[in-house]
Amino acid sequence: MRANRYKLGYTLVEAMIAVAILSLIILMVYSSGSAVLDAQQGGSRAAKNVHRERMTMRAIEDALESAVWYDHQTEEPIRVSADGAFSNLKVLSRVPPGFWGERTLGGHPLRRIEFFTEKDASGNAQLIMEQQALPNGTNSPQSHRTILLPRLENFFVEVREKKSGQIAPEWIDYWDRTNALPSLVRVSLGETKEAPRQKTFPIFSNQAIHAKPPRKITRLSAKRFEIDGIPGAGSEDGANVIFIIDKSVSMNMGRHNRLAIAKNAVQTSLYKMAQSGGRQFAIYTYNKESESFGPQMVRASSQNVKKAEDWLSTQNVDRRLWGNQGILEAIQKVFEGGSRPTEIWLIADSGFLHDTKSKNPLNVRGALSALNTEKTPFNIILLEGVGQDLNSLLSTPFGTEIERIRTENNGVFIPINL
Repeated sequence: MRANRYKLGYTLVEAMIAVAILSLIILMVYSSGSAVLDAQQGGSRAAKNVHRERMTMRAIEDALESAVWYDHQTEEPIRVSADGAFSNLKVLSRVPPGFWGERTLGGHPLRRIEFFTEKDASGNAQLIMEQQALPNGTNSPQSHRTILLPRLENFFVEVREKKSGQIAPEWIDYWDRTNALPSLVRVSLGETKEAPRQKTFPIFSNQAIHAKPPRKITRLSAKRFEIDGIPGAGSEDGANVIFIIDKSVSMNMGRHNRLAIAKNAVQTSLYKMAQSGGRQFAIYTYNKESESFGPQMVRASSQNVKKAEDWLSTQNVDRRLWGNQGILEAIQKVFEGGSRPTEIWLIADSGFLHDTKSKNPLNVRGALSALNTEKTPFNIILLEGVGQDLNSLLSTPFGTEIERIRTENNGVFIPINL
């Protein structure tokens, strides 16, 4: 007779232990997945918050950069006040193309723009931008409202005024004058109190006045300009020279490469400065944005001049950055760098006073009025534009504005014939 055979299998205790281990593994996998998902959602929320804050600050920056102030104006161009723990900011602005509300207010660039806070249904503070088209020929009542930040813990605006030609050291949290503008505006905002985003903006707008037409001027040929360099640039002992070069798209249009001419002239001037010693320089270029050679002025040594020459060779026209707005940024950097220039030379074509695309004016004179408090000579070298007669051009308001910039900033004006 065969021996009995027992069928092999798991006991109840073993099965329960296996189920428990499997449950622990599933729980660990779920917990890890949940943690990863929470981290992704938290990172996504943080990224969205940062993006909202950045876009909000850009909207405020665009509004302030385009602030307008008209003669005999009865409404304050900029108003700052406080509503409890938050600030209110109002700006009269001629906004750039593509500004918020383009679909509704695209035909009305001149707007009253207000930034203020209000409570949502849950009682949380949110930052609102409300725009209204200023009265025009049709007396349009159109307006546009945008929720910039749906949650807000910090929105604080301060200004600094100019007294006796100098910017006051203290910040104040209100402004309601109709006959003056603050020199600086500082904005702090954030969806959390711990790390608010903060930025300071210079106010470039200034009151329009009438000026005399340009005086008789002496022209230089482009060839002589390249060979001899900029007349008188850096010729004085201890000179600290700033060069600002236009590298917008129009500088390389037509038969002449204006950018190459400008760079060659600056290089010639730098080599002359290096021969004398005791001089310093800095170079800025601009199109829609601005770039600089080094963060500060450097000594005009042969080594530094060679480095500057190599850097200039990388500064070319970039059609992706179509525009001239960078000139305002370059001027701001010149006076914020801590250095004290003794002379500034702008080399540009006839488009430097306007945004290339929108044709809206760029308030170069206002920027210099706000920042060039010591009246450092600001000299303009103008290369003829494409298809433009320079004599006719200088008899227009463009020429008048150049003369105002020159006289208000102790500069000279040198046109270059191409």
